Amino acid sequence: MAFLLSDPLIIDPVILHAWHKKRTRMWCRPIYSARRTESEYATLYPKLLHDPEKFQIYARMSQPSLHELHDFIKYDIQPGFTNFRDSISTEERLLITLR
Repeated sequence: MAFLLSDPLIIDPVILHAWHKKRTRMWCRPIYSARRTESEYATLYPKLLHDPEKFQIYARMSQPSLHELHDFIKYDIQPGFTNFRDSISTEERLLITLR
């Protein structure tokens, strides 16, 4: 009997089912599914573009400086293309980093 319990090839179906159920994951959490329309970048950034003073406080630099920096590094921070999900834009990556 002890041999049957220690044999790695014999697996209890109940344990196997619990292990498999525990490993299943969601592809994308619901909180991230609306990122393109409800994120801080999608809602606040367009409004900040119209107010240079608030933009300066938010991004810690002026709009021309941000655009110059973005043009300088955009190819270095460009994400890879995938067919599965939309990538974060380079401008959004830069603002997240500065924030």
